[in-house]
Amino acid sequence: MTLMTTDRPPEGSFARRARARLGGFLLAVPGWLGSLLRAGPRGLGLVLAGAFHFARDERRAARIDDMAGTGHARQLIEEEIHQRAMKIRTALIVLPPLALGVAVYAGAVVLPWWQWTLLGLVGWLVCGFIGLPEDAPKVPAVLYMDSGLEPKVDENLITDALSECGITRLSKSIAEGREKGFRAVQFHDTPHRDGAGIAASLSLPAGVTVRQVNDDDQREAFAGAMKRAEERILLTRGEHENHLKLFVADQALRDVTDIPWPLLPSTGGIKPFNIFDPIPVGVDLYGRQTTVTLFRSGRGGRFGLIAGATDSGKTVSGRLIVLAAALDPIVELHINDFKGEGWDEIGLPVAHSYRSGETIEDVEAFVERLEQTRIEIRRRREVRKQLRLDEPELYASGYSEALARRKDLGCHPIVIVVDEPYPFVVDKSNKAEAKIKQQARHLVYEVGRQGRSMGVVVLVMLQSVKDETIPKVFSDNAGLRACFAIEGDSTSVNQALGDGAAGRGYRPDRLSAQHDPGVAYIRGEGTDIQMTRFAYVDNPADLTAIAEAGRQFRIDTGRLTGMAAGEIEPDDHHPDLLDHCEAIWPPEAPNRVIAFVELLDLLARRYHGDYQRLRDAGDETTLGKRLRPAGVHTHQVTAGPLKGRKGVRLIDIRRAIEARDTDRDPHSGDHQRDIDLDNPDTDPDWLSTGVSSANGTVVLGPGGVAEPVAGSSGDGHE
Repeated sequence: MTLMTTDRPPEGSFARRARARLGGFLLAVPGWLGSLLRAGPRGLGLVLAGAFHFARDERRAARIDDMAGTGHARQLIEEEIHQRAMKIRTALIVLPPLALGVAVYAGAVVLPWWQWTLLGLVGWLVCGFIGLPEDAPKVPAVLYMDSGLEPKVDENLITDALSECGITRLSKSIAEGREKGFRAVQFHDTPHRDGAGIAASLSLPAGVTVRQVNDDDQREAFAGAMKRAEERILLTRGEHENHLKLFVADQALRDVTDIPWPLLPSTGGIKPFNIFDPIPVGVDLYGRQTTVTLFRSGRGGRFGLIAGATDSGKTVSGRLIVLAAALDPIVELHINDFKGEGWDEIGLPVAHSYRSGETIEDVEAFVERLEQTRIEIRRRREVRKQLRLDEPELYASGYSEALARRKDLGCHPIVIVVDEPYPFVVDKSNKAEAKIKQQARHLVYEVGRQGRSMGVVVLVMLQSVKDETIPKVFSDNAGLRACFAIEGDSTSVNQALGDGAAGRGYRPDRLSAQHDPGVAYIRGEGTDIQMTRFAYVDNPADLTAIAEAGRQFRIDTGRLTGMAAGEIEPDDHHPDLLDHCEAIWPPEAPNRVIAFVELLDLLARRYHGDYQRLRDAGDETTLGKRLRPAGVHTHQVTAGPLKGRKGVRLIDIRRAIEARDTDRDPHSGDHQRDIDLDNPDTDPDWLSTGVSSANGTVVLGPGGVAEPVAGSSGDGHE
């Protein structure tokens, strides 16, 4: 991971900070002056004692006593006589003229009483300043404020915060150091500004490690003592276990907005990107630009893992990497969207293959493509073997940029995107599907492992890192990791970011998908983990512009292939809400009205994602609103525990699907009809206005309720 420094100004305006500091100072001055007045006697005593000790020079006398009996005693006595003589001469030269000047001035100008009182008060306050205890602040604490709300980050504040962590050994060492006059916490440098915050480097007392300070309770207590939010404080280990590197950010990453994405310039056209260069994705706590590397010249590609809960921003943020790949014409993109939400803006214009859906047919198509990719990897191995004989220099460079750009060799980079592989979860009750899903999980790992040195990268985005979704061996060997807000514990964190990440203080499980969208921990080269706020690029116009630019770059270089070039039949079937409803409909109830609340629960259990969010929010009305534009009629349940609730019938779903697939407009409107669950054999043709049923002709009355036509039997479907 490459970092580039970009300073970011502190949060807040100068006027606000100035007003806060002035107000705090005016409130603090009376108490501070009172402290000086109370310390006046002690200060006067210290001044007199100091003058007495200076006159007697007791320190040198003590040294002479200590040196008695040694060969240096005589030398010290001679130096003593000389220095005493110098003091006397100095006093005789300086004091008489000074006393004479004061006498002349006092005699010439008689000072009024209030001036003498003022001089005496100033002198008393000076003595009070000298007499303040060593651990008391010499000036009002407000002068140490960075804004009007937070204490200044200095050595004293950090030491005090460490003593409040709740670590007994640490607190005891700091207290003992204060009593004996030494610092238990050794600072390697003074806390100083570094980009968008204050940085400090220090050594903890022996027996206290950075891992202890980074524990949940201790870290929270430290942040509270620092008077900062916990997410603004970064505690990392330095050269050894006792070396603590502290960074206090001016603001939390959740408050960082308007992060520009360099590949989408505000002015000028979009330019091609080199996939072997670091990809900018956002900024870190320091205010520096954060980048990730997908391909490294000479070392090949890396398979990546991006984890995050629903609405944490993993798809939008992970898409930045795919957008960068789309801007390099040599990259062959394969996009597999198992959420079914659609990557149409990128997939259709640029991708070599693109499929959106989460059915077993989509998993089968994915397995077939990965099998083809394995064949391509074997072909590239043969090319590499031939290069060893024909072009040994190119062979020795490994998978380099020069090799990737050789069109005649066909070893260009391949990026396989897998968005939400939840359909890979094996259902043992269906052996046929279980075999296909198990094969998909296995191939994801095999292609990622075998393809790295051959220019093939697998990028997986998923809600949670669990072995039933993606094999643990995959997450253990992921070269690029990003973890947004997740639900779980330290085990989930370690599986997403690597072993030991949670113990070092990197806790994405403490992030909130609601309050920290786009904030993630990134782990790239080496062991460094960066907390990053991703840039937000989700405007359809921007996505379309980038994809169209990438398509044009491929056309200009003759590298537009696959579905985007019309060489492969496109996948026109992109499952939507209608398909999902039909797929989860209970087979035992084809004619029954299913209430929206029940339907939403079935959708959430099968497809998760947005359906799960709506179910958890209890928002089943949104489901009806989404079905209404497709012409799906709304009915009312008249029996059972959900009596009176609105719902839909399977026949309406299938008619809407048929109308969609044949470009035929279905009936519009929100037609409501009471359905008798005890009579499932009713004729569905009543749905059209003015159709005949077995019991007579009905029309849709006010509110969409069916009413019998005059002259009919009137005992139709109530």
